Amino acid sequence: MTASTGFLLGLLLGALVAGLIAGLLFLVFGQKKGRPPGLVERPSQPRPQVPEPSPTAQQPAVAPPVHDSQFQLAIESSPDGFWALDMEGRILEVNEACCRLSGYTRQELIGRYIAGIDVNEDRQAVVRHIERIVERGVDQFETLHRRKDGRLWPVEVTSTYTPTGGGRFFAFLRDITDRRQAEAELAEQRLRAALDAATDGIWEWDLRTNRSYVTPAYCRMLGYEPGELGHDADSQFVGLMHPDDRARVPAEARRLLEQQGGYALEFRLRCKDGSYKSILSRGRVVERDAAGLALRAVGTHVDAWRRSGT
Repeated sequence: MTASTGFLLGLLLGALVAGLIAGLLFLVFGQKKGRPPGLVERPSQPRPQVPEPSPTAQQPAVAPPVHDSQFQLAIESSPDGFWALDMEGRILEVNEACCRLSGYTRQELIGRYIAGIDVNEDRQAVVRHIERIVERGVDQFETLHRRKDGRLWPVEVTSTYTPTGGGRFFAFLRDITDRRQAEAELAEQRLRAALDAATDGIWEWDLRTNRSYVTPAYCRMLGYEPGELGHDADSQFVGLMHPDDRARVPAEARRLLEQQGGYALEFRLRCKDGSYKSILSRGRVVERDAAGLALRAVGTHVDAWRRSGT
């Protein structure tokens, strides 16, 4: 064997050995992402396993989307009236309760201006009110509405403004007739209690019917029990006057009420025991008709002797 031949055989043997070593290294480290030998690989952290949801597990409640039909159903089922208005106060939509409260049909209301329904606001007042609501975004107020048959009913209006669609107003209308009646009855009870506790006599006179009302103090001032004096001005007032005063006082009282709106007159009234008591009477008109004639007056009776200290 020549020297050159030996050299070639050495190269071949070295290549075979290198191939075998490389194969062994691949078998050992090939599954460890090619880390070189001699380095220690940290154990990899296991990936957290997310459990599959059980078909029987209770899922958190998710509110279903609200559709226009659901809004419409809520509005239609409301006991309060509802209407939608444009920027001029023209009705665009109403619910069934609004029709029932107003006496109009849906077709009669849509396109109608609310100034023809609201007693307290004409077209200009409605526009000014709309401008205030636009500034605030929402408003709640009380007013009077006129039904189709002409009757009036008190209403509480809660209105909200939205700029969409060129500007719209959505309002709920609540009939507050029962509330107003309850408030009036409570106020009357308090007034009656105050009048019963008063020492001066208080009277009310309907000049059309001659019916009158007097407080218990009015009766007690003359020695009578409440209810003993009848229910009209003749029995409570004129019929008790001293004959000399009766000839002038009733006519003078009516004249002053009509012309000046009030009077202050002194005269004598007969007590239950037959004696006469000097009375200072003051009266004032509180209601007139369209022609200006006095319809109703109220006033007081004061014991003039007690007042003067004699």
